[in-house]
Amino acid sequence: MGHCEPRVQQVGNELISSLSFGAVIHGYPPIPSFNEVTWTRYPQGTGHITAHRDPEAYGGVIAIFTLFGGAAFQVIDTEIGTQWTTEPGDVVVLRGHAWPTSDAKCPGHAVEAPTESDRMIMTLCFNSPGAGGGYDV
Repeated sequence: MGHCEPRVQQVGNELISSLSFGAVIHGYPPIPSFNEVTWTRYPQGTGHITAHRDPEAYGGVIAIFTLFGGAAFQVIDTEIGTQWTTEPGDVVVLRGHAWPTSDAKCPGHAVEAPTESDRMIMTLCFNSPGAGGGYDV
């Protein structure tokens, strides 16, 4: 995050600040600050992501901003399970591992390939070993 444009850092800081404020009010610990950001572009009709949990190194929250395009996003392992189509400007916020409690897990989720145009996302997370670490799962 330290090498990102100031406006990317500002978006991340404001999101963490707002979410942490709400967490603390409800008796949870503050959310760790983001230390990793990635951008991914999926060409139309390609790039689906099968059902998975993000790596255990991802703590706090994971924020996925849809910059352009859209795709069907599904959260799988909740009591109600849900699916919707993300659109430009949407932000999906998922709980990471070990927050707010040490036994918490990132929910299973999947994303379909974009069907109407290319899709680009920006993902912000707290990666406990540091940016780019923890992918040996």
